Amino acid sequence: MKSIRETFKNQAGKFEIKQTLIDLVIKEGYEPFEPEAFEDYISFAKLNTRVKPASMVKLVDNRGEILVLRPDVTTSIINDVIPRMQNDEALKLFYDTDIYRMRAASTIEKTAQFGVEYLGQNGGNADREIIALIQSIFACLKLDYVLEIGNQTFLDALIGGLRKTDAEVKQMKAWIMRKNKDRFLRYLAERSLQEDNALHAVALRLFDLEGKQQRLRDILETLPLNKTMRRGADTLLTLGDLSDKDERITFDLALLSEYDYYQGIVFQGYLPGQSKPVIKGGRYNPVNKKTSKRVAAIGFTIDLDVLMAGEGQ
Repeated sequence: MKSIRETFKNQAGKFEIKQTLIDLVIKEGYEPFEPEAFEDYISFAKLNTRVKPASMVKLVDNRGEILVLRPDVTTSIINDVIPRMQNDEALKLFYDTDIYRMRAASTIEKTAQFGVEYLGQNGGNADREIIALIQSIFACLKLDYVLEIGNQTFLDALIGGLRKTDAEVKQMKAWIMRKNKDRFLRYLAERSLQEDNALHAVALRLFDLEGKQQRLRDILETLPLNKTMRRGADTLLTLGDLSDKDERITFDLALLSEYDYYQGIVFQGYLPGQSKPVIKGGRYNPVNKKTSKRVAAIGFTIDLDVLMAGEGQ
């Protein structure tokens, strides 16, 4: 157990890092956002079907409605901010808050998060701005890292074409997210999904689709991609110059987020010696229910506890 002095020293270091991050993103035009502490359980579960209900911290309000203690900030932005946006409005938001999950032995785990969201701006320029911001953050903190970038559109098109039932889609995504290549390939054989030879051929090579731009191009040219998969792959490869210029950036078309709302590029960053991502994010395009139009959005979160562990090495 940490001594009281070690605890305060750790908190002071976290405060300094937070202030550094806040100063940096404010210079880039981001404004503070304070998410709600609670989310409606049904709304959250519908938007995040692969988040296990047992991992949510649930309670009942005085009207008998089930709420969850903030498990994610982006969901709050989709539900609370997007509906209030005007047509063609762009917003740059940042937040410094905690999220909560229920872990083993019925303990509640609190995770300190810092994140940014760029709303109302579509296309490669916004993607590049977010990646450049990530690079600036780690340069400012003088930390080495590895950033993996994938594309959710590509994966959804592949898995959606192979699917038999919603349960099987969920299971396939779980194996892909855990990088369980052997079990995924066994599943393909067990379920005789070869009836779509094109999709089966791509699925067999899924875990090979990682590395630098030229490696991906060489492999993808040999595969029978459909239009949606080709669009997803091409969107990723337009960022190829970033990977070519920075050895720390690599591509991975088998990269899958825990959250289902992503549509477009997704990414995860790691610090040396850390198995848990320090940074996660991607592009999502929720519908503004007020205008019935989709809102382009992209953002990321930084796990401050993982960042602090990296700082101590």
